[in-house]
Amino acid sequence: MKKLNFLGVLIITLCFVHQSYAQDFTPLSCDEKADLIISYKNQLGDFPDEILDEMLDYISTCASRSSPKSFYAKGMILLEKKSYRAAESAMQLAGYYKHGPAQIEHGMNYLHGKYNLRRKNYGKASSSFRDAAQNNYKMDLVNYLTGYVNLKGLNSSRQFQENHDYPQAKYFFEHSNHPMAKHWLAVMYYYGYGVEKDEQKALQMLSENDIFNSRFMLEHLPTQNNDWIPISAEERATCVSPPSSYTVHPANVNKTFTGNFIEFDWFGLGVKRLLPATLTLDVSSVSGDDPFTYDFTIEGQTISGTGIVRVNNWLYFDDLTFTLPRLHQDHPEKSNVTYKINQLNVGEKTIDGIPSLVFRSVDVELLELKEHIKAPIRLILHEEGTTQATSSRAATPASPIVVDKNFATISPNPIGDQFNITYTLHQTADIQVSVYDFYGQQKMRVPSQKNTSNGEQVITINSAALPSGTYIIQMTIDGQPYSKTVVKL
Repeated sequence: MKKLNFLGVLIITLCFVHQSYAQDFTPLSCDEKADLIISYKNQLGDFPDEILDEMLDYISTCASRSSPKSFYAKGMILLEKKSYRAAESAMQLAGYYKHGPAQIEHGMNYLHGKYNLRRKNYGKASSSFRDAAQNNYKMDLVNYLTGYVNLKGLNSSRQFQENHDYPQAKYFFEHSNHPMAKHWLAVMYYYGYGVEKDEQKALQMLSENDIFNSRFMLEHLPTQNNDWIPISAEERATCVSPPSSYTVHPANVNKTFTGNFIEFDWFGLGVKRLLPATLTLDVSSVSGDDPFTYDFTIEGQTISGTGIVRVNNWLYFDDLTFTLPRLHQDHPEKSNVTYKINQLNVGEKTIDGIPSLVFRSVDVELLELKEHIKAPIRLILHEEGTTQATSSRAATPASPIVVDKNFATISPNPIGDQFNITYTLHQTADIQVSVYDFYGQQKMRVPSQKNTSNGEQVITINSAALPSGTYIIQMTIDGQPYSKTVVKL
């Protein structure tokens, strides 16, 4: 019915143009023709190619500087016809001639990879949103979209960035009345992304933001960890600057490796997910592009597949795809997310006394969210059977001390020329405190001390010599690491 409707309207409008058939009618202007096509935007997928071709002929003569709306309509048709390069060009011209809807849609097409189905282009998406902002078109929406790109670091070239984009995200969210901007600003406060963590403020913002996503997240937040997960300073330093060379030789890697899957936040300030993982590799040869096989186990899933070894330490996986619970869940139908890892680089290093293989993700896609993420993902694995007994921690017997995310507080944060570490411990333990910079380099080490008191303890650290920046404060309690991230302004 919709097809017949449009065909009928199209025939009538074509008649308007041909005065010999309809002398009494006033021809439609180019903008009016474009409006007619745009009004069927959501139904374009229902039309056969013949109708799309007629529509394209109908509007192409109008696409000009004087009617950028016609370029927009033309771009929509070309996109539906899968003429991606021509569609991109038409949308770009519409945006260049300051047609606001085209500027936003052009950016969204880059954001979702509609011009190139394999890759997104977040840089061009941001540029198109900036064009819409300069055009003063739908500023609430534009600021939300720009803030979202900044929040997730989609337009960043590096994974670990001390000068991250969280402040820019906060700025754009705060200058938008779009409900999703308020939603993500609340997320920033709840998790402490680039701002001082304020759970109560975040909960208040979500409760006042009357949209489904915020209401659902408000109910779901109690199940979410909103603090960094501690890893050792050596582990962090290796994650930031993983080993660059390792010869993948069958004798070295035809084994089973166990360890941890480590997922940082979008800019690598801290660890948001730490999961046990196992990888079994079977490499028969490393000459040319000979394939290998693998079994990867995480969260009760075992994924088997093949890949290719290249340039000695690059492992290309044909389909390393697995599902994990979604972080920042705000919709009941999006409780999980599928990770697709296309490439891992592997290096070798001894970490905390354990000979380990370190895998660095190069290309990770979240399939349900249709995003290529920049959040650093690492695998730190060691040969099965290698345990803590080989590490420097083995000198200290296993301790019953429980070191969880609430073990200690650091105040103030941001820190000044000194700060306090407050913790509670009810037994004797060796305490060591070190301060590392964002890239894992040790900047301070406090003399070891023996905790013999029962109850709350305070360690005061003189940090006057530290320049402004992001730091990791690591306490080691009887060999167990506990880390917190702080900022010095």
